[in-house]
Amino acid sequence: MIISDFNSGQVDEIDKELVIELEEKVMDYLVEKDYTEEIYNLEVRFNPKIGTVLDAYYAYVVFEDEKTIKYVYKQRNGNIVQTGFSGSSDGGKHLEVVEDEIIE
Repeated sequence: MIISDFNSGQVDEIDKELVIELEEKVMDYLVEKDYTEEIYNLEVRFNPKIGTVLDAYYAYVVFEDEKTIKYVYKQRNGNIVQTGFSGSSDGGKHLEVVEDEIIE
């Protein structure tokens, strides 16, 4: 597990239980999608500017076949959802689409 934040002075504010919970839920979600063998890296991040609430935590997932794209997963209403990606202007193979719209 990798935990990082945007501001190294804020590490003390990280709720390690929320980090572990998010990591486990994202991993469970990816297992349900049959991505287990394809996961290259899963990194939980924390944005202290949002505060110490659940919305401040998200996970970057990098897949073996797309090492230049980071997919962002968050917990919303108790469910894990993909909320975006970085590293590509047109998405990638693991981009989730709902009703022909990219999840935002």
